Amino acid sequence: MRKALKLFSVAVLLVFVLASCTTMRVTDLSFGEPASVQTLGTFETSVSGFKLLGSGAGTTIANIRSNAPGDTIESAVQAEIAKLGGNGAINVTVEYGADFLDLLLTGLTGSIYAPYSIKISGTVVKY
Repeated sequence: MRKALKLFSVAVLLVFVLASCTTMRVTDLSFGEPASVQTLGTFETSVSGFKLLGSGAGTTIANIRSNAPGDTIESAVQAEIAKLGGNGAINVTVEYGADFLDLLLTGLTGSIYAPYSIKISGTVVKY
């Protein structure tokens, strides 16, 4: 009986780990009108947050978050633009997801606390 319970537990854990990795990726976004541009440099940054009563990179039962991901992304890109002295960004890639530790915390709390991470990269330009 104990052996069957252990095997069942391992199977459930494997299904959770292998089937739960969640990522959404959007590429080639632009912030500003790139007519004739001067490239100032590239950037890579990441931000994180959490949802309550849902999964970090999926559905949310109650729309309770630490922040709105869209606002976080825009703020992070604007900060990178200002840091390099530009006024726009091109080829922006946004990857929104939850890694293993995020999913583990979500599972351990019964989806009450669901952290997520957002990776952002792109090219800062001045036009």
